[in-house]
Amino acid sequence: MLYWDRSPAGTVVVPYSLDTPFTPVALVDVAEATAIVVSQPGHDFATYELGGPQVLTGREMLAQVCRARGEDRELRRGELSELTLPGGWNDSARADMAAMCEHYDHVGLSGGGRVLEMLLGRPATPFVETIVSSS
Repeated sequence: MLYWDRSPAGTVVVPYSLDTPFTPVALVDVAEATAIVVSQPGHDFATYELGGPQVLTGREMLAQVCRARGEDRELRRGELSELTLPGGWNDSARADMAAMCEHYDHVGLSGGGRVLEMLLGRPATPFVETIVSSS
């Protein structure tokens, strides 16, 4: 988790609004949907929006992560410069990240979850289950 592991001890610093809405998607669900799309006929030239099953803010996601890990952390909005970003990031990558965070401030990153469930033929994995399986 990018912000959890790169924030100062005892905190989670995110460089956008803490109330930004997201629809997080389990990587295992994305992999399964991808396998279905590339291995079954009828998906030629299709584009699919893969949103998770819940709309959650940064505050809500952090609360779930803290409960799953049995840890308390303070969530606060900060600057991108406060985070320890990967060493290979050049100025262009940092500018792209800053632009993405600014976009999150205005509209978040949420989408519908029904398409993913249709592709999977089952409910999508809830955020908390993704956290527990990756801890």
